[in-house]
Amino acid sequence: MDFGIFESILFAQFVGILATIAYVTSCQMKTSTMIIRTHGLAALVMTAHMFLMGAPVAACVVLFAGLRSLLNSTDVHTYYKLGFAAVSLLMTLVYGFSNATEWWMLVCLAAPFIWTSTELYGNDRMLRSMGVVTCLIWFLNHIMVGSVGGIITIIFMLSSYGIAILRYDLQDWAFGQRLLVRA
Repeated sequence: MDFGIFESILFAQFVGILATIAYVTSCQMKTSTMIIRTHGLAALVMTAHMFLMGAPVAACVVLFAGLRSLLNSTDVHTYYKLGFAAVSLLMTLVYGFSNATEWWMLVCLAAPFIWTSTELYGNDRMLRSMGVVTCLIWFLNHIMVGSVGGIITIIFMLSSYGIAILRYDLQDWAFGQRLLVRA
């Protein structure tokens, strides 16, 4: 069956919507391992979307981010995690500095470093709060590029992070405060 250009674009957009759903779902996970693992799977789906949309270089950057997340969610020795993180972040820097033509493109290079360091050393509460920070960085990128789908994805992700922070982090904090008052 031969797909036309319109059908190919629709399929690519469908894959992008699946990636958005996966990213939003990752924000709702309770444990850090599940946040990172689901985020990694979402990045792999987004990689497929970017390849289908004809953006292979960006797809490679997201592919490395997804693989880095999946590796960080396992029990692999920390040295392997740090080594892969260093190589993939170095590739991100080389790509970013060689292709950045505006100041905001360089600002976007902070997001993978923030997320990766949080994956390696953070807990679930820190992942959610730094997830908000990285979303805001990517929000700037999507506004400057004019990516309506990207803006919508970030709005959904920020909403999902907000709900997760209320569900898990503030609820745990309030419960802890109640225990302190009773003691």
